[in-house]
Amino acid sequence: MKVATTQFSLRPLKSPDEFWKRVEAMCDIARVEGAAAICFPEYFALSYGLLLETTGSFRERIRRFTNHVPEFNSRLQSLAQQYEMAIVGGTVPVVSDGQLLNRCHIIRPGYPIVHQDKIHMTRFEDEEWKVVGGARTLLAFHWRNVLCSVAICYDIEFPQISLALAEAGTQVVFVPSCTDTEHGYWRVRHSAAARAIENQVFIVMSSIVEGDTQHPEIDAHFGQGVILSPCDGSFPANGILAEGRVGHEGVTTQNSDMAQLTHIRHHGAVLNLRDARRGIRPIQVRIEA
Repeated sequence: MKVATTQFSLRPLKSPDEFWKRVEAMCDIARVEGAAAICFPEYFALSYGLLLETTGSFRERIRRFTNHVPEFNSRLQSLAQQYEMAIVGGTVPVVSDGQLLNRCHIIRPGYPIVHQDKIHMTRFEDEEWKVVGGARTLLAFHWRNVLCSVAICYDIEFPQISLALAEAGTQVVFVPSCTDTEHGYWRVRHSAAARAIENQVFIVMSSIVEGDTQHPEIDAHFGQGVILSPCDGSFPANGILAEGRVGHEGVTTQNSDMAQLTHIRHHGAVLNLRDARRGIRPIQVRIEA
């Protein structure tokens, strides 16, 4: 299955149409390249939401984005049907039972919309934006005979999440991300690469590449979209199947060979997923005086 990942800018918008034209252009590029699914970044719609909600503090405005989520998803649903692609819709802020969540909606033609909430919050989400972690329930969904899942940015840094997904049969993990520093970006990316190796899965990571200078909360970002594989078999030695151009908005596509993935899960130089499934007896640490 060929997949597409995106690098998206949070630069200020002049109109809602400008945002949707950029999203549609990316879907069009991905479809021309033959992609069956496209992944947008975490919080990629913040500039859109701030354009619609013009009063109050930044935190109040992003909370009110929840009022626009049904229409937002309807637009993504139309694009998914038009381009016959699954759309991993980045993330949007959603208020549920009075709590602010960071939610990714997955839109597939002919299927109901499903979602995955971010579980682990970064410090700025927790302490400044007051976003709370979602239920510790993981989603796996089928598309084109491939089992896929989503781990949102910081969540990919926790091995137990990806292991649970792989043990359920996940072959592709989409990672919508938003990192404001180069350090943060590489924390997420190195973790994503480790998860690809540990769980013998493909990782499709999207990124925000430019901030909105009108809002200090989101005025700077660093990112690069990347598609990763295990470092084994006929896959590249460094595991990098494809990556975008640092700091530039765009689309990156690459085929993810499921047959080769299945092969290395059973006949690879190492069998990480099998060995993880075997379980490890409790490990004791002896501390010398």
